[in-house]
Amino acid sequence: MWNFYSETIYAVTIARFLTSIYLFARRNEGERSRIILSIISLFTVLNYASRYWATIHGQTPMQIVSVPMILIAIFMMTSFIIYPIEVVSPGWINFKNIVLLYSPIGLLYGIWLITLWCGVEYTNYNSLQEMLPYLSNFDVWFRFLLCFLILCPAFYIFLVPYTQKYCNVNRKWKWLYIIVLSINTIAYLVVLWERSSITGILYYYIGTGCFLVMAYTELSTRFIRNPISEKTLPEMPSKVFEETPVYTNEVTEADNYNSALFRKLDEYMKKNAAWRDPDLSLNKLSSIMNTNRTSLSLAIKRSEHGNYITYINKLRFDDFVFCVTSNCSISYQQAFYDAGFRSRATAFRNFRQITGMTPTEYFIKNKN
Repeated sequence: MWNFYSETIYAVTIARFLTSIYLFARRNEGERSRIILSIISLFTVLNYASRYWATIHGQTPMQIVSVPMILIAIFMMTSFIIYPIEVVSPGWINFKNIVLLYSPIGLLYGIWLITLWCGVEYTNYNSLQEMLPYLSNFDVWFRFLLCFLILCPAFYIFLVPYTQKYCNVNRKWKWLYIIVLSINTIAYLVVLWERSSITGILYYYIGTGCFLVMAYTELSTRFIRNPISEKTLPEMPSKVFEETPVYTNEVTEADNYNSALFRKLDEYMKKNAAWRDPDLSLNKLSSIMNTNRTSLSLAIKRSEHGNYITYINKLRFDDFVFCVTSNCSISYQQAFYDAGFRSRATAFRNFRQITGMTPTEYFIKNKN
């Protein structure tokens, strides 16, 4: 049984590793979500690899249901919820929101340290079943509470905005992912309830099976939108585009090239609404325009638009105004995502830089 246990860890480690590499290799066909899923899975691969290394050297896996072990489990479940959040609301994941997601784990860890400082002794138990008769003890019910909280990260997904126009999936996919993740979580709790080689082996297979389902839906069945809108938007008024470029009397060949390159770029942007892609970059546009980033950056600068960032943000601002005034979006936040902004904070900051007002103030002032 012990050999079978170690062989199981080896098999699932290889399966997860190869799937993670394949996901990362096909990242260009999808979006940030594939990179996130592959990186999170690689953390699990490292965890499994360390366990396999321990088993082949005759070391018995830790059988104690400890607070740090349960907190690590909560951390991993929280990590796996980052992927569906990015799918449901592209751009919502940023540094601030990542800190927000993981802050409860830090709080729980701090509470555990405080209890140790106050002299609470945590008795060693091999399983939750063994702990059950002592449920009235603080060190026992605290661990049961943490085990219950392992299920909570799956419901974080309901706290992020669901932008139907910009989202890559429907609500059915979201529920499917939550069910798959919950099955994986329950299988882990069963292992904590009954610590044995059989339950451990079953958990490895169930957990890997759940991950393969996630990977399959990502690679084969989940709709990946075309980042370029198929719908040509009507030209929208813009102060930037109304400005008349200032030319000198001397027009060089370089000026003609820069002007022609920018016209080509501007035509492409307005025809395809390319700014709606939150992953749009100067490098990507340079490739589309068959030039290099230095030349394209110079062409934008010579067109009196300042720089690439200013140009793209102005296009997104115009698109945001268009989406709101034409009732294409149900809220300001969705309109910002529809226009290509990756986060709400960035969108509001750029909006205020352009108008000097908040969106509410701007539309009240210009409603007539």
